[in-house]
Amino acid sequence: MAVDHFYFHPLTEEYEFGPKHPLRPERLRRTRRLLSELGVALIQPEEALLSKIQKVHSEDYIEVVRTPSKFGWERLAKHGLGSGDCPVFPRMFESTLAYCSCAIAAAKAVVTGAPRGYNIAGGLHHAFRSRAAGFCIFNDPALAINELLARWDRVAYVDIDVHHGDGVQKIFEDDPRVLCCSIHQDGRTLFPGTGSPAETGPLFNGINVICPPETGAAAWLYGFREGILPALERFQPQALVIQHGTDSHFDDPLARVRNTVQSWLAAVSDLRRMDLPKVILGGGGYRLECVPRMWVAAILTHEGLKVPEFLPETLGQEWGTPTFLDRENPYDPNVGQREIESVVNYLREFVHPKVA
Repeated sequence: MAVDHFYFHPLTEEYEFGPKHPLRPERLRRTRRLLSELGVALIQPEEALLSKIQKVHSEDYIEVVRTPSKFGWERLAKHGLGSGDCPVFPRMFESTLAYCSCAIAAAKAVVTGAPRGYNIAGGLHHAFRSRAAGFCIFNDPALAINELLARWDRVAYVDIDVHHGDGVQKIFEDDPRVLCCSIHQDGRTLFPGTGSPAETGPLFNGINVICPPETGAAAWLYGFREGILPALERFQPQALVIQHGTDSHFDDPLARVRNTVQSWLAAVSDLRRMDLPKVILGGGGYRLECVPRMWVAAILTHEGLKVPEFLPETLGQEWGTPTFLDRENPYDPNVGQREIESVVNYLREFVHPKVA
């Protein structure tokens, strides 16, 4: 399977907060193995220049990430490092720079004419200008958006992770060239606690569709199609950055949305049909049996290729998941429909009309 402009750096597999932390590099290792079985060639990018990182993150914060041992716990804590979601770990700066390098390389490829560029190790959307959060140290979606803005005047960010893409929205809340769209579990019930439909930013360039806990697959897809796609149509972006978090899946341990691979892929297909240059990023997802097959299914979908029924036999047996798609859905797909319809009605009345 030929996939051009797929960037991957081996140091991204050293981005690890510890053996008990839910963000495990095994997600990337399994994805890499599956891609290798399908014949996808991975390109190691050149190291990103610090001047690129400085367009998104403060110099003070970059220095703390680069040499955390020079700073006391109070300084680390100020920047969201050292405990909780983002403990300090060996080669933190190098592995963080690695996934950022992939995002920048993917975006550069798109700027110079490629229809798509891939960084499946990226999608770390919670990082702020001067603070780590939610397993995210540097914000590679924001870096990719900045690269695209060098060529285009309207770039849309679409986030299908189960958590609100708060860092990206905050970074670009004052930039009319960027529309940030996120569909996620209601922040009143899940980290990061933000992302209500009323959180549009001063320029109404933040589109947030919230899903109540236990939202089913059909209701989720309705929220995506009726809450996000109309905003994209109104904004008329010239390029897209898409974050492909898989953690809305019903089997994911960190959230309570009950999505299926099929409904999630339907949203990916909707975005694929938008004939625009795209930067394709990974994102959250914490069930090892789900993440690789969903990411690779998304890559196949973006490439216009049919998703096969079965994974390669050896991997399917080893992982205990023989198929790409879900064989069954143990949850009611329509749960949450009424609540999401209310959100969509709010967006239609108060938000969509103000999207530039």
